[in-house]
Amino acid sequence: MRKKVLAAFLVVLGILILFSGRLGGKILQKQAKDITQEVREVSAQQMQANDKLTFPEKAESQRFDFKNVRPISNEETWQSIWSRIRLGNRLGTAPLNPSFSGTSTPTSAATTAPLTDDEAKKNIQEFTDSYVIGLLKIPSIDLELGIFKGVLNDNLWVGAGTMRQDQVMGERNYPLAGHKMGYYGVLFNRVPSLPLGAMLYITDKQKIYAYKLYANEAMTAQDIHVIDDAVAEKAGGPVLTLVTCYDLRDENSRSILHAHLVQTTPYSAQAFQNLP
Repeated sequence: MRKKVLAAFLVVLGILILFSGRLGGKILQKQAKDITQEVREVSAQQMQANDKLTFPEKAESQRFDFKNVRPISNEETWQSIWSRIRLGNRLGTAPLNPSFSGTSTPTSAATTAPLTDDEAKKNIQEFTDSYVIGLLKIPSIDLELGIFKGVLNDNLWVGAGTMRQDQVMGERNYPLAGHKMGYYGVLFNRVPSLPLGAMLYITDKQKIYAYKLYANEAMTAQDIHVIDDAVAEKAGGPVLTLVTCYDLRDENSRSILHAHLVQTTPYSAQAFQNLP
């Protein structure tokens, strides 16, 4: 009898784990899509202003810390989800301003008292208006995400983050980081599987920069040279670099992708939407 009860318990537990994983993935995917939709509404002028933001030395070292690009546990995933109930409590009670210098910690109030739809939308708009500087699009894997300034977790949960304070879109080496996640199609999950020759696009809503993938390698967290401008010098022109986790079971592994700049064109919403 005890064996039957134990077997039944294990079956139920397995179903719950499977369901929670799928549910978590769907929620995270919806979060990213909703934020991306808000990003599409941000003006080119606002993106320019955000890109010029500077931060205190301590805040800058945290905001552009390469070590922030790491595997995310299931516990952290659900903490993220619950701290963003109704998409409004995105940063809990942490201030939404450029001087914010650390990863937010959800409070009980933030996780138990969801905002109204109007409050949630206002909070999301405030976040995107403060930090978004562009859009990343990879049509072959149906990926479109906002580009945010820095690699704080609050940025990487919903988009891609810049890895250096001085990087300029379409010039030298432009490195972006993203969470791979364990859910198919969520954030950078499919990025490591991109084949050479794949097209990647970024925009600041002034120009569209088209890049062609020429390198896809597994490295370690110590290989921080991949975000330096020497990569572009070696490649003979501007490069887009994507950084994410390679093996979710190994915190030290990284997937590094490099793409050549092949074309720069004027931006229009229709042109960006119809990229091949």
